[in-house]
Amino acid sequence: MKKAFGVISLLMILIVSAGFGTAGAAYRPTHMPIEEETIISTWDTGVAYNGAYSRLIFTIRSAYRITFINTYHWNNQQGKRPGRISLREQNGTVYGPWHAIGTDGMHGTRNAVWEVRPDITIPPGTYEVIDSDPSTWSQNNSTGGVGMSEVRGKPERGRQR
Repeated sequence: MKKAFGVISLLMILIVSAGFGTAGAAYRPTHMPIEEETIISTWDTGVAYNGAYSRLIFTIRSAYRITFINTYHWNNQQGKRPGRISLREQNGTVYGPWHAIGTDGMHGTRNAVWEVRPDITIPPGTYEVIDSDPSTWSQNNSTGGVGMSEVRGKPERGRQR
């Protein structure tokens, strides 16, 4: 019985270790896909007011492929026909504008969320999100008057400033 237990234990160790360490390394892909990540989000669940009055600024230390940007236009549950969203680099370079599509917000409010999918690489730097209708871009006390928005992207390897 002890001998059988020892053989079974050895087999278990070999089977388990095949998926780890150097034995398992041969089966791992050499290039793992880079996951999309949130670069900045100013979304808030509090009461939304019209008229973003503070600039939405973010800094990236390496290049990113920007995959998604949205802005929120609650507009007293009226939504707003989608406009354009851009990014402006601190040096004045403008990326976009991209024409947004509208999606439903809270309580089925049509066109409350404007979305773009730029699929463009931007270099390291400081950027501002520009919305074509800041008068209906939602903000509140928690955001400090900054428009509610989210920017997502994938880091580009090897491109840093």
